[in-house]
Amino acid sequence: MAVRVVVITGCSSGIGLATAARLAKDDSKKYKVYATMRDTSRKEQLVKTVGDALGKTLFIRELDVTRDESVEAFFSELYDEEGRVDVLVNNAGISFSYPLEGVSLDVHRQIMETNFFGALRTIHKVVPDMKKRRSGRIVNITSVGGVIAFPFTDSYCASKFALEGLSESLVAVLKQFDVHISTLPLGLIKTPMAESKGSNLEKNEDLVDEESLKLMQRAIASKQWQTVFVDNIQAVEQTAEVIVSVIEDPNPKLRYTNSEGTREVLSIKLNDVNGESTVAHQMKYFDT
Repeated sequence: MAVRVVVITGCSSGIGLATAARLAKDDSKKYKVYATMRDTSRKEQLVKTVGDALGKTLFIRELDVTRDESVEAFFSELYDEEGRVDVLVNNAGISFSYPLEGVSLDVHRQIMETNFFGALRTIHKVVPDMKKRRSGRIVNITSVGGVIAFPFTDSYCASKFALEGLSESLVAVLKQFDVHISTLPLGLIKTPMAESKGSNLEKNEDLVDEESLKLMQRAIASKQWQTVFVDNIQAVEQTAEVIVSVIEDPNPKLRYTNSEGTREVLSIKLNDVNGESTVAHQMKYFDT
């Protein structure tokens, strides 16, 4: 079997790092992994994790998915070197929660640029060749919040909904060319992104009424939040194994889940025609 060329975005930490390392250290050496990140000065942890695989089955490259010129330069160079991309894993993302009016429109745009347009840019670069070769896999890391939203994560959920919609629209078309696109709507993962929740993004508490701030804290402290997210938190290594299983699935599906808890939450939305169950689910975040 030929070595599969894999591109993964957002590999400086968390899911991207763990998945890149897992594929690069595969015993059969059937993957050649291009682990990308916006700032390659943050590569130390990945370098340490992959060890001898660096420069053999794993290569670190700079890629800022929010910049057209960065995406163009990366893929131009990669196609010159490899001639193809067999697997694309869109993992780069920003997690964020705060009352909508408490952040500027620029912040909302930044979230959408990274989580949605970032993935769209990379898909746009690989799809033509995948269709031509009639071969390829695209895996989009979305979120349970991309199928059923939760309070105070407005733009984050919107960006993940958009990525789910993009994938769902493409799936039947790409199947005509033996190219497969899948989403992985994850629950809470123990990663630096989950712990920071967009803490580096500018917020303005003065623009938010006191009641809304209290409601946000109430939602995060609720039994519903505990049940949906905290009780089902998954180690990053477990998530990497799920992503590998998606890549290797001989019968690719549109959507994969990573835990029973995630499946239960998604079933609310996917079986809810008129939205009543979805609203009832949302209201539970404010139960005392």
